[in-house]
Amino acid sequence: MSPDTSNHKNKIPSLAITKLNSPKVAVNNEIFNPPAKIAGSGFPIASTKSNAVIKPISFERLEKHFIIILKSMEKTQKLAPITIETDFIFMRSNRKMIKLDYDAIIYSESYSDYLKICIMNSIIITRETINSIEAKLPKHTFLRIHRSYIISITHIQSFTNKYITINNQTLSISRSYKKEAIKKLEKFQ
Repeated sequence: MSPDTSNHKNKIPSLAITKLNSPKVAVNNEIFNPPAKIAGSGFPIASTKSNAVIKPISFERLEKHFIIILKSMEKTQKLAPITIETDFIFMRSNRKMIKLDYDAIIYSESYSDYLKICIMNSIIITRETINSIEAKLPKHTFLRIHRSYIISITHIQSFTNKYITINNQTLSISRSYKKEAIKKLEKFQ
């Protein structure tokens, strides 16, 4: 019998047993963090509160152990929030919500509690902090280079260890963001 991997999408564990000491024993533990284990033994076990399955293994006993594992998984693992992947963000500006495509955003510049967002053909001023927009933008496309700047990697024209040229403007890379910025940019070389 082979493990049923079709259930992996639904987060249902699968188990295949040939012989307990055989390398063909397989448990689909990819869904458990840390991995869940059901131990089996042909010998009596001193504790009756153990999660070990004693041979011969009845279906009811095995099912009980899977239920215990699933219940403990529900308690210890929080479900990840459902996120919808989009290629845009809505920002409030002048009392209305404006849709900004990620591709159109060139860079964002912080002015205390206000943010200037430079896009292809205009500038948008919004009352947000740079930290709040950094959390909303995709990490693989945008890069924080300074406490006041977040840039779009796709719009970079050139860069050095100290400066980035983007949209014909030179922005400085601060010492606190330099290591991470250069490391990320070197991946594209």
